[in-house]
Amino acid sequence: MHRLRLPRAASASASLSRRLTTAAQLQIAEDQIWRGLQGRLAGFHPEPEPFRVAVVGRHSLEFAATVRAVSRAGATAAPVDASAFDAEELTALFAEAQVHMAVSAGSGDATMHEAARCLGKPAASAENLAAEGRAPMCGNYLGSAQFVFLYLEKGEALLR
Repeated sequence: MHRLRLPRAASASASLSRRLTTAAQLQIAEDQIWRGLQGRLAGFHPEPEPFRVAVVGRHSLEFAATVRAVSRAGATAAPVDASAFDAEELTALFAEAQVHMAVSAGSGDATMHEAARCLGKPAASAENLAAEGRAPMCGNYLGSAQFVFLYLEKGEALLR
């Protein structure tokens, strides 16, 4: 009798392993970007309307992690394919969608920053947000002036 080979089973398990690794990478990237976003969104309260964040990029792990992190931060994500628009069209799209912030996830970084600058909106890259999320004070994006104020507010002497 001949033994039955199952090459699909071996490739299916390798494929499952790759998907699990990708899922783990997605979760790590999402957590880091979310922490960075928390600090950036802390000062914004555009009520009564929801906070809108344009996520500009191509379909990738970083793009998916950024869209998930924006939603997790309580904002509305507006995904935009970077290759489909030039800076002028992107500016018009941001204005029509009434976005409050733009985040680039991979490609389209220069175009997105130019469009956000034209509208006076803050812009960041997912890579920078992730770096802020990995920082020791992750989730608390404090500038030096805010830190001094917080320190003095607690009743501690800054200079002795």
